[in-house]
Amino acid sequence: MSSLSLFKRIENYIISRLLLLKLESHELIGKLVVLMVSSFLFISVVNIILFFLGITFSLFIGELLGSTIYGFAVTTLFFAVILIILIVYRERIIESPIMDAVIRELNKPDKDEEKGEK
Repeated sequence: MSSLSLFKRIENYIISRLLLLKLESHELIGKLVVLMVSSFLFISVVNIILFFLGITFSLFIGELLGSTIYGFAVTTLFFAVILIILIVYRERIIESPIMDAVIRELNKPDKDEEKGEK
C-alpha cells in the first residue's frame, strides 16, 4: 500500500465524517425547532386559558367583595406574587427543567435507530 493510497483513504474518511457530522447537526437542529414550536403552541394555549381564568376569578372575587375593582385588584396581587416567586426561584422552577427536557429530547433515540438495534 503506497502512501498516496493511504492519504486518499484518510481524506475520504475525513470527508465522510464531516458529512455525517453535518447530517447529525441538521437532525438535532430539526428536533430543537420542533421542540420549540410545540412548546410555544402549548404555552400559548396555557396563556389563553390563564387569561380567561384570571378574568373569571376576578369577577368572582369582585362579586364576593361587592366591587369588580377589588376583584381585579386581588387577582392582580395574586399574579404579582406568582411572578415574584417565579423570578426568585427562576433557575430551579424554569431554567433547569427546560434545559433537562431539551437535553433529554435531543438525546432520545429515533424510531429508526431503535428498529435498527432490535
